[in-house]
Amino acid sequence: MPINLFGVPDPREDERHIPFEPHPSYRQLLEEIRGYAVFMLTRDNRIASWSRGVEETLGYGRDEFIGQSGNILFIPEDVADGEPGKEIETAVREGTAGDNRWHLKKDGRRFWANGVLSAIHDQAGEVLGFVKVMRDNTEQKEAEDALQRAQFELERRVEERTAELRETLEELKRSERLFAAIFRAGPFAAAVIHGADGRFVEVNEAFCRLSGYREDEVTELTIDDLTDHYSSQPSRTNSGPDGRDGFRDRELQFRTRDDELRTVLASEVRVPLNGEGGRLLMFFDITERKRGEEELMQAIQDVMQDASWFSRSVVERLAEIRSGTVDRTRVGELTRRERQVLEQLARGRSNADIAHELGIATQTVRNYITSVYEKIGVRSRVEAVVWARERGLGL
Repeated sequence: MPINLFGVPDPREDERHIPFEPHPSYRQLLEEIRGYAVFMLTRDNRIASWSRGVEETLGYGRDEFIGQSGNILFIPEDVADGEPGKEIETAVREGTAGDNRWHLKKDGRRFWANGVLSAIHDQAGEVLGFVKVMRDNTEQKEAEDALQRAQFELERRVEERTAELRETLEELKRSERLFAAIFRAGPFAAAVIHGADGRFVEVNEAFCRLSGYREDEVTELTIDDLTDHYSSQPSRTNSGPDGRDGFRDRELQFRTRDDELRTVLASEVRVPLNGEGGRLLMFFDITERKRGEEELMQAIQDVMQDASWFSRSVVERLAEIRSGTVDRTRVGELTRRERQVLEQLARGRSNADIAHELGIATQTVRNYITSVYEKIGVRSRVEAVVWARERGLGL
């Protein structure tokens, strides 16, 4: 009798009911994934596997988790609205379904999960079941909500003060001082730019930490120097209820002083600036969250698409993506100067500091870094630092 990818006989070849049970190799793979709740569901929404990440994220042990309805993870309001069934229908129809909502842990606590439900098909295209990947992003959700509340509060205060204090110059100055205090003390990276040319007028300390620039350096730049095609994007996305121009939570690529690309959520609101139009921008860095999610999802997709996905080579490839390990013999491929530059990177030095330490030009440092990335097989400064420290470089 044919064996499907779950390690059980194909039910179409036998009229008897056959339990939905993952292949032992796949079950071992799932159970080793940490930091994410990864498990399988049957076509009728029954939980069919367990992983260490399930226990860490949801609090369920193996025996009390497998066999339960997938509905136990949804909050009562969503169950009443039929959200579990809708999610399955979307995954059957489109292949995947996003699952970004409030969920329940075993102890009844609610948490914000970012996840996806992926349909698994047999060779004939029939849906056998699903793989669900979930991550507890409650802290991130609360931070984003705090950012929005702070932004709404800032807008409200600016609007109220502008309306109330127009009558006298002294009152207007008092409002500007209040705005400046909120702007300077804010925990999120913020900047005021000219509406016409995008030139920076003022930034706060959090912005300097994100970008790596001093304030006097930033005022010589424009927003397009630090982000990709910012000015060419429409600005009336997600405008407020009063129709005022601006946007919230737009994902952008942000370039730091060291030429590192960071992924940020940006929000904008128009503000008066010396009688001209200006923009208040706020940025929230989500680089590490994005990188972790993309790497795990790519690993899951590789396993699903490879006909020999339960073989040792595929398991090792997934482990390499998750752990960030690479061939240790590559250290010997580096030149003496490249190794010196990598050791400085591992110590957290900037390009300018490395140039000063080694007595070479900053552009030369960038060229060495590019060569190092290519030789050790990484794509970013953070990955290079991890790679070096795992091998005892720069410690």
